[in-house]
Amino acid sequence: MFWNILHMESDKLFLRRMLWLGLIIALIPGLIFFFVSFYVGRQTISPIILIWPGGIATMMAWANGYFGGTGYAVYLLAIVIGLVTAQEYSWRTMQVWLSHGISRPLLLSAKFVIALTATLFVSLAFLLVGTILSLVFAYQLHGSVSIHFGDTAFALLSMLRTAYGMLPYVALAFLLIVMFRSTAAIVGVPVFMLGVELPLSFILPALGSNFAHVEQYLPIGLAQTMSAQNYDAAHLVTQTLGGGGQANPLVAALVIAVYTLVFFGMALWIFQRQDL
Repeated sequence: MFWNILHMESDKLFLRRMLWLGLIIALIPGLIFFFVSFYVGRQTISPIILIWPGGIATMMAWANGYFGGTGYAVYLLAIVIGLVTAQEYSWRTMQVWLSHGISRPLLLSAKFVIALTATLFVSLAFLLVGTILSLVFAYQLHGSVSIHFGDTAFALLSMLRTAYGMLPYVALAFLLIVMFRSTAAIVGVPVFMLGVELPLSFILPALGSNFAHVEQYLPIGLAQTMSAQNYDAAHLVTQTLGGGGQANPLVAALVIAVYTLVFFGMALWIFQRQDL
């Protein structure tokens, strides 16, 4: 039964034009940055961040908000997952599943698995675009491209690290939609990211080292730690918003898991007590 639910839920998400159109829109800012930087701004922007393999780390940074205010994959996932889930409340399709004997934890878990799959899919799309652009630009710049096994492994790990860093936001989107049962709740993730986390990324480090450590363990700081690993692997200079530094990668990975499980656990607790 669980696999049947997964199949139905995947169709609801991946067969919608909203996801595909949204993915194109989410990729456009990064594409503009790459083309403008390579053809116009090479005097001020080092080409190494645009060509293979460094271009992959740069494109993935546009996905999860390593550059302040970007996080376009996060916004896309919050909107798409939020709309699909919220519409089920108004269309009363959840009641149909529950009337067939599906338990609430099983139903919400299936939806969350599909959300995690969508996170990997969107990250893969950013990876493929970054790979193509960086290879093309590297060939134009040097007349040849050298691809090693280590570069391929770096590309795959970059995708996984980026997707993993976005999981707290995916779980938060779930929590907000389940809590408010309205499509209006999807703005909560961008508002939290841009209106709360981004200002705090600059304010907390300015208050001293102790406050700077707090910034590192906000979801945006943890996502930056994941992106910083991509930059380090590509031998690029790493930066952090507000200069607050980075958390230990292993600790960051554990805290990301805690955020994700807590947000989803809260959503599940609320969902089990809702009157549908």
